Amino acid sequence: MSDPRQLELFSAVQDAYASSDGAVPNEELYAFVQERGVYSESEMAARETIGATGQKHSTAKRACRWIQQTLKQLGLLERVDRALWTLTGAGKEALTRIERPYRVLGFSTELGIAVLGNCQDVFGRLKEDDISLCICSPPYPIQRGRAYGTWPDPH
Repeated sequence: MSDPRQLELFSAVQDAYASSDGAVPNEELYAFVQERGVYSESEMAARETIGATGQKHSTAKRACRWIQQTLKQLGLLERVDRALWTLTGAGKEALTRIERPYRVLGFSTELGIAVLGNCQDVFGRLKEDDISLCICSPPYPIQRGRAYGTWPDPH
């Protein structure tokens, strides 16, 4: 996937499912991709003749569905019903955990950005930027390991 737009689309489709609490209808997926700026409203609505039957389809929506199929093949996404998809258990784990040394832009506003990742990895590269505020979730001691994956339970 060397095309930057395809990478943006892949990321947007993944994020649409990762940020959802349940199944995502295709129309919501298309709106999410459009809000991310990958495709404009006119690009999403444009229809081109595709295939031997000469039917017209949206190539932008079709690209989103191809990524759904890719995520399905990877075992990260499953079909619930027609035009309705959700993350598998493996998909929830893979698309929500950020391993070191990776950092992910959570969101941005006029006031600043939210970066998800280990603070050592984030701030180690921000040597010349002014930082007005940093809110972190420091590690805290727990008595036993958790099922969602902290460390093995010694008991």
